[in-house]
Amino acid sequence: MDVATTPPGGQPFTDFKPKFADYNVVVMNYTGDDWPEEPKKALEKYVSNGGGLVSFHAADNAFVNWKEYNEMIAVGGWSGRNEKSGPYVYWQDGKIVRDMTPGPGGAHGPQHPFQIIVREADHPITKGLPEKFTHSADELYSRLRGPAKNLTVLATAFADKAKGARAITSRS
Repeated sequence: MDVATTPPGGQPFTDFKPKFADYNVVVMNYTGDDWPEEPKKALEKYVSNGGGLVSFHAADNAFVNWKEYNEMIAVGGWSGRNEKSGPYVYWQDGKIVRDMTPGPGGAHGPQHPFQIIVREADHPITKGLPEKFTHSADELYSRLRGPAKNLTVLATAFADKAKGARAITSRS
């Protein structure tokens, strides 16, 4: 395992040239300045050639204007995402719902424990997990939106209004 760190805000990215192809998976927890074309193209090539990408925590906030990145992560929040970024994507009545209601992307209430329900038990990532389990106290993201291409929902959690979740409402 290696850690690639971008330069501090506003500094040039001249030495930021991760060799993604040297790894099986890239775990990204990044929110910051946009990357220059060279590392962007390198990540795109890596993923298109079968490399794994885990968008962790605030990495779904990053790169709102990078089309290929948003396709890699499927949905994201914050950073100005709205209906132009794609639909809200959520699970309802046993299926994926794509909702084009206008409004901002990204919300979460205070940290709290929540139940996770595995929806694709035979997927290599979820194989062997119990059908339901409790996640320790954490932020539970909701109101995520994006292109949601080639999306497979592996697990879901309910964002309870009593815990600070915000409903998706039409703005007429």
